[in-house]
Parts: sequence; C-alpha cells; structure tokens
Amino acid sequence: MIEEAMSIIIMDYILQDSSKWKSIRYFGRIKRFLLFYDMILAHIPPFQKLNILKKIIKIPKKTEKMMRKIFNLRNVFSHVFTIDYTQFKKIQYKEGSIFSATKFEEYVDDANEVLNFVLKRIKW
Repeated sequence: MIEEAMSIIIMDYILQDSSKWKSIRYFGRIKRFLLFYDMILAHIPPFQKLNILKKIIKIPKKTEKMMRKIFNLRNVFSHVFTIDYTQFKKIQYKEGSIFSATKFEEYVDDANEVLNFVLKRIKW
C-alpha cells in the first residue's frame, strides 16, 4: 500500500495541470491514466519512487529511514525463493529478527506510520 500511495502522489504531481485529471475521482476506467499507473509507475522500484517522492514532498528523516528499512525487508521476501538464514542481517528489523513477535510488531507499527504519512499527502 505504501508503494501504491507513493505512485498516486507522483501521478498527481505530474498530472496536476491536466483538467481531466483534476475533475475525476477514479482513474481506473480512463485508459491513459491506467496505463501510466500500471505500465510505468508499477515498474519503478520502491527506492526510486522514494527518490522521486523526496523531490515532490518533504519527508522527515525518521520516516524516510523507516521506509528504507521496510523496502529492504520487502525486497528480501519478494525476490528470494528461500530465505538464507545464514545471512541473518538481511532478515533483521531494528537489530532483531523479523520473525520475533516484538520486531514484527515494530515493523507493523512503522509500516502503519509510514502509510499514514503518505496517505495524508494524497489529494482526494
């Protein structure tokens, strides 16, 4: 959801001078907006989206750091078929295993904080 919200902020920034974009509530039925979202923004990696987002809005250092940790962990789980448990550092979150209940709770809390941050910046 964080990535999707980032994509919408980027999309809104780029299309801000489009009268059609400003007048709609839902872009899912409009081919050019859907192509932009699905075929372009969906293929940009999260770290690149974060770099773009930093040029559009001010992101507090703490929030950016949490986003980078979340995206690093996401990359481990989404790009590896089996987790190499000998590479303990890759499955850590805030100096502990993501598989521990307390670290996973911290991860969920941080992800919710980041999600709230980006959702508040979407212009509805």
